[in-house]
Amino acid sequence: MPWQLGVLWPATTGGGDCDVLTQEGSVAVAAQNHFHICAFGDYLFIPGGGNSTVRSIDVTDRANPVAADTLTDPTDTELFNMRGVATDGDWLYVTGEEGVVVGDFLFTIVNVSDPTNMTIEGSVTSASFGLGRGVAVQGDFCYVVAGPGGNFLVVDVSDRTDPQIVGSVSLFSESSDVIADGNFCYVTCSGTDRVVSIDVSVPTAPVVEDSEIDATTLDGCTGMALFGDVLFVAVTTGDRLTAIDVSDPSNLAQISSLADTDFDGISGVALTADGTRAVVGSYVIGDWVTLVDVSDPSAMVILDTIANNDDYSLRLTRLDGYFYGTDAAGVHSVHTWFIEGCGGGSGWSL
Repeated sequence: MPWQLGVLWPATTGGGDCDVLTQEGSVAVAAQNHFHICAFGDYLFIPGGGNSTVRSIDVTDRANPVAADTLTDPTDTELFNMRGVATDGDWLYVTGEEGVVVGDFLFTIVNVSDPTNMTIEGSVTSASFGLGRGVAVQGDFCYVVAGPGGNFLVVDVSDRTDPQIVGSVSLFSESSDVIADGNFCYVTCSGTDRVVSIDVSVPTAPVVEDSEIDATTLDGCTGMALFGDVLFVAVTTGDRLTAIDVSDPSNLAQISSLADTDFDGISGVALTADGTRAVVGSYVIGDWVTLVDVSDPSAMVILDTIANNDDYSLRLTRLDGYFYGTDAAGVHSVHTWFIEGCGGGSGWSL
């Protein structure tokens, strides 16, 4: 069954700005699981979990996305069961597992200087770590969470043809997502219901700085988005959106946690450029995408929800004033939202 790329946006109503979700547009591509997504310029990039592909989507016309290219690896040695994805412009960084020795860590760099003709540039594998999941890029380093046991890896990508694992630290359990912000990274550890801060001021020697643990408000935490000193965390098992103060990475502090049936299986979150709204995706049929007012992180308010009986929404990204989300089941859809009046600007949140 094909997956589709559609368009949604919260429309301005008489009661205020950006408080209603609507949809238009779609593009169908071959079915596959899509776990993470990133955006740069006029393109989206989506790894295919469960197979050996990376896809690019042309969103020059933000409301009418078009499939651009599909990169495949018939050998399964450089693209296989790809999960995480990040980009810094001409380069795409994807994580997964080696397909010949299934279970070994895999990190691959893809040249996307021409998104209509992507090519594999270099890769690195390791039997010491498991399936690569979330990835973030900052300068010459990528930060990756991997393996069912929970590992945080630092990959030197200064030579795109020959990436090297240069640092690592063991975490507490299965890890899902990572965000890099200056000298610190933030990681969700879904298996032990915690968010971890990691000092990467010396990339070759990362150090766990602090953990915020809560069996209720961080129960099965997965996707994240950062605005200023506030980290917004999708709490999948707990059906919550939780806000954490990261102004002091050595002393993470929970601000608030909003629980609602609309968050049933929540897994992805992205923010407007001005940080006043969050769009969150739910990994449960029927509770698909929710718009939340997060202008006051201590008192978050749900504004609108679109229920969809066919799609699971996993991770989200933002490009200008538009939002894009992936799924891993149903009709394998990637949808688009435009939030009018909530702040534009380029950038993305995973």
